[in-house]
Amino acid sequence: MYPLTDHLARYNFASKYTNNRNVLEVGCGTGYGTGLIAKNSTFVVGVDTSVPAISYAKREYSGENCEFLVEDGASLAFATEVFDVLLSFEMIEHLSDPNHYLTEIHRVLKKGGVLIISTPNKLFTSPGRRTPIWKYHLREFYYEEFKQILKQLFPDVIVLGQRIENPRNLAWDQRVKMLHRVARLLPSSLIRSLPLSMIYRIMGDVPEPKLEEITISEKNASTARTFIGICFKAEPH
Repeated sequence: MYPLTDHLARYNFASKYTNNRNVLEVGCGTGYGTGLIAKNSTFVVGVDTSVPAISYAKREYSGENCEFLVEDGASLAFATEVFDVLLSFEMIEHLSDPNHYLTEIHRVLKKGGVLIISTPNKLFTSPGRRTPIWKYHLREFYYEEFKQILKQLFPDVIVLGQRIENPRNLAWDQRVKMLHRVARLLPSSLIRSLPLSMIYRIMGDVPEPKLEEITISEKNASTARTFIGICFKAEPH
């Protein structure tokens, strides 16, 4: 519901890890976040499967230390262990095989490198459902599920919660949870068939929050709207 501010908060947070590093962003979209990260990184590559998105990113954000490529995140055309940091925001829930995706990410990260990965909390998107409500989501995660799938490859994992700390948005969160309870008997296939505009009208609108109203921390991470995993690849012995 808050794509711009939510994403900006994640990129601001990630910039603490990308300073003077070689960075890969998988699922970069139109590239504005990749361009932000490039300001303090040694080199950044943004990849996405969308040809129009990458074409736009190349026009608007390419630079001496910022490049964009059409690539599939599940089959990256990079050598092994070449990036210090890898960013993957709101990507894993769109994949049918998240384990394979994480294996490919792990492959291109240097030893000691860090993956910063986000995904929505299933408590807010499709609680209690086998099939996600959102038509473009193939796999969603509760807190423990997300942490465990990351720990299969990364020995050191911290899962943070991103939340909006103001009364308007907290009230909206409660309304979403209530609507899920009301709609729990409706099949996911029926809800997926509804236009997004109709779903947004049902949930109600709320003003986009200010950047300073968004917090990212371990406190009550399991009940936050969005999870952010910080995953460190093992150092060589």
